Amino acid sequence: MIRHALTLEHVARALSALCCGCVVTEAWTQLKGACLLRFEHTDRDEPTIVCIDTDKDFGAVTVRDNVQRARRNSFDLFRDIIGLQCTGVTSITGDRVLIFRFEDFQLCAMLFTGVKANVVLLRNNTVIDAMHGKKLLVETQMDFTESPIVLGRYYTKETEFRSDVIKDCRRSEEYYVLENGGAVLFSLLPLHGWTIKHRTLDIFDAIGLTISRRRNLTKNLAVHTLIDKSLNRERQKLERSIAAMKRELESGNKADEQRRIGHLLLSFENPAQTGTDRISMTDWNGETIIVETDPNKTVIENSQMYFEKARKSEAALKDLQHRLPATEKRLKEVCSEIERMEHTTEFTARERMTLERDVTSKHKPESPYRVFEIDEGYTVYVGRNAANNDELTMRFAKQNDWWFHARGESGSHVVLRGGTGKEKPPKRILERAAEIAAWYSGSRNATWTPVVYTQRKNVRKPKGANVGAVVLDREEVIMVKPGLPVTS
Repeated sequence: MIRHALTLEHVARALSALCCGCVVTEAWTQLKGACLLRFEHTDRDEPTIVCIDTDKDFGAVTVRDNVQRARRNSFDLFRDIIGLQCTGVTSITGDRVLIFRFEDFQLCAMLFTGVKANVVLLRNNTVIDAMHGKKLLVETQMDFTESPIVLGRYYTKETEFRSDVIKDCRRSEEYYVLENGGAVLFSLLPLHGWTIKHRTLDIFDAIGLTISRRRNLTKNLAVHTLIDKSLNRERQKLERSIAAMKRELESGNKADEQRRIGHLLLSFENPAQTGTDRISMTDWNGETIIVETDPNKTVIENSQMYFEKARKSEAALKDLQHRLPATEKRLKEVCSEIERMEHTTEFTARERMTLERDVTSKHKPESPYRVFEIDEGYTVYVGRNAANNDELTMRFAKQNDWWFHARGESGSHVVLRGGTGKEKPPKRILERAAEIAAWYSGSRNATWTPVVYTQRKNVRKPKGANVGAVVLDREEVIMVKPGLPVTS
């Protein structure tokens, strides 16, 4: 209730005591919607700085110490009152208006909560200057009239416990900062159901503390909302992943069946046969089964294809068995964090900064490339298409990074980064990167694939070459089985 009509009666008395007889030496704005007035005293060196803030949420009149005017983005206001002596400050009964009076002028702080909040300068009830909307307001008439006091919901509630709230508010000599369920309130009286957090004889101290606590509460709420959305989004994603993993595990191990088909095909009477997409066979139990095959491959080649599928199915199952416990553990951590956040309403400034940084770092935009973290701090980056390959190789990769590509096949450019950059990576690291390069190439289904690799400084793009096309000045070759790293 920092702008309540009863509060402004106290503010007017306090300002009148401070500013009456003082000269305005400067009036300016350096914050949106705020007017600052510098009053010089005849009996002391330190000036009084009055801030009239018309912000819809935190607007109020406060007194500040040691305010330095900004060198940039500050603008002079109300030149007509510079050098004039203030004769007093009054409020309009029942309204949210304070008037700083001078001999021929009145500076009116209209502390409304809507768009009409403003600071205007009057002479003979006519607007001659304004902080907002000057062109529209100049030469318009303003005549403020008194009206009955409207208590509002908090003071109205207090009438259940007091016989005359208005009289008690006007007689109050102490000012209170109250809290209730996370809400912060300035009050001229202690209120039933509210906890007193601060009491003082200085009204500007109480108003300033109320605004500060409200701003912190708003920031905390914003951080809380950000973290809550982030954590719940991660929880839902983890729950979906766990459900999918469990379904896949419950469906059984496909490797045994795929290997069984591979062995059956090896026993087929015409192993060199091609041109059929299905083969009817009798297994060792006497059951007839239909095996789907690639008509462009021989029966033997189809057999090898099923053995390769079995190998990959086993690798996928092993991967799931590693990933599921880790994912379930992470879900428990996230649920615990959500529960903790539900019981936390306040953060320090440092906590806010840390939490905001943690949340935003977890949700950075995705890399334009496929990214794989492999052993010993090495990272593999994989292009997604021809244009992306160009970007990865010619702009993203550093000169000492290692570059990979399946030999003689179309496919992704692959960049390996890590280590000191001066020494050649260990053979097992080169193999992992080469396996990824083979996987993202036309040789994905091959048993073994040759992959060329070299440092980025040995890769160049000839003038006029097609998108994604490069030339190597030096290269080595490594034979690998196409595959992706198994995460743990």
